[in-house]
Amino acid sequence: MTHMPDRVPPRKTSRRTLLLATVGTTALGLTGCDIRLKKNAPDIPGIAAQGPPENQAALLALLAGVRAATTNDVPTSTSWVSRLAMMHRAQLTTLEAVMASEGIAVPAASVATSAPASSTSSPTSSTSSTAVTEPTAAQLLTIEKVGLTASLLSEVSKLTTSDLPMGAAVLATRVAATRLLGSPITLAPQSTPPTTAIVAVLPNLRAAVYGLETIIAKTPENARSRAQATLTVLYAARSSYEATAAGAAPVEPPGYDLPIQPTTDAARSRLAQQLLGTLVTTIASQVGQTHHQPAQFAGLVQLWGDVTGLSWQWGSTPAAFPGLL
Repeated sequence: MTHMPDRVPPRKTSRRTLLLATVGTTALGLTGCDIRLKKNAPDIPGIAAQGPPENQAALLALLAGVRAATTNDVPTSTSWVSRLAMMHRAQLTTLEAVMASEGIAVPAASVATSAPASSTSSPTSSTSSTAVTEPTAAQLLTIEKVGLTASLLSEVSKLTTSDLPMGAAVLATRVAATRLLGSPITLAPQSTPPTTAIVAVLPNLRAAVYGLETIIAKTPENARSRAQATLTVLYAARSSYEATAAGAAPVEPPGYDLPIQPTTDAARSRLAQQLLGTLVTTIASQVGQTHHQPAQFAGLVQLWGDVTGLSWQWGSTPAAFPGLL
């Protein structure tokens, strides 16, 4: 009879071996599905950790600029500095809410002063904003200008489409503020927007030119400087846009029906506000055409800001997000 060897009893698999095999199999499966770990989770080989939120860098930069221009003092005057501070405060509230909704940590505001503290200021007047007291016009002008760099414009142009209009509007108000404060900034580098955006803007740009020319004709010669300054900006934009659009430019009508007859100073101001406000809204509607195109984005923001500033000079109330709300 053939002798059968004794059967070797099965070796027990250690718990450690099972765990290692399970982790390895899971890691391979997750890698194939491109699943990422949550932010701040411990690293596991083969699984990519989640990076920062997509809009984080641009929104943090915008937040810093707005905070620098926002005071804690309740504005006590109707000066442009006070009115701009109120506008920036509204922007700050919206920016912080948007960032929180996107999972972006909103850094605590450090307490600093943008202007020498007043001897009459209350020591408890502020706890939440970077600027404690209202700056002078010259100080605010510096604050508005200092952050409008090519790198910031490029970063904001890459915001997701849901946040791009908001970010562009914040930059446009800073351009507008430099005009109000006496030293308009020219963003660089910049180029004209795409032809599709130009074609959309031209009709209201031409209508604004026609309306301002009519306002000048109805204004006494010694009171035309504001209208002339407005036309200087509009003429330059119209020439640039028409040259870029060339044959794609819409045919201009022989005349325009003015919504308000400029027979008095008050009526002329209301007409200018309405024409410029309509133009601002049209410009804002085209910001998506410049997505991921920093130079074209800067060119659109430039006109958006310039026309916004002009409308404020004609009496429009500074809005936190002009053309959007």
